[in-house]
Amino acid sequence: MDIIDQAYQLYEKKQWKRAKILIRKEKNFEFNPVALNLAGSIEWKLGKIKAAKQYYLLATKWQKDFWPAYYNLGNLFYEMGKIDQAIQYYRVALSYKGDHFRIFYNLATCYLKKENIENAIYYFKKALELKPTHLESNINLAKTYFLKKEYKKSFLYFNTSLALDEENTVAKIGYEKSWKKLIS
Repeated sequence: MDIIDQAYQLYEKKQWKRAKILIRKEKNFEFNPVALNLAGSIEWKLGKIKAAKQYYLLATKWQKDFWPAYYNLGNLFYEMGKIDQAIQYYRVALSYKGDHFRIFYNLATCYLKKENIENAIYYFKKALELKPTHLESNINLAKTYFLKKEYKKSFLYFNTSLALDEENTVAKIGYEKSWKKLIS
């Protein structure tokens, strides 16, 4: 097992300080986008947002098409409430990795936060094309249709959500609200 794998295992075990020490031992650490990306994620977990951003940007400097770093930058900016910057980085990630449902999903949630309903619907649907069983995409698409007052579509996606997880409280409540709107 190489150093990056070992550091990633420590990261997964939430041993971030140990992972940070280990990842810096990677040969050519400062030029390795995979190592830099992991270092960014470690710094983020340690609450060092500025350092995380710098590592992600370095990863993209050394490998222009390294989509995971752009994706992580999108997540970082989303977490900071900087939705326009998050969208910018998610779009770059998407340009390099156009078949990743999570990028589409995250773009959709950004647009939903900005109350751009049409783009939110578009990206939730794209996420579902790639992963039809993704519960959160189904629920959020149902909520988005509800906001748009398209109650039949909302009801259908809440119904799909319940088929995926019949115990999901959000899906149950949304299903009932959509049904009431349909019959009223």
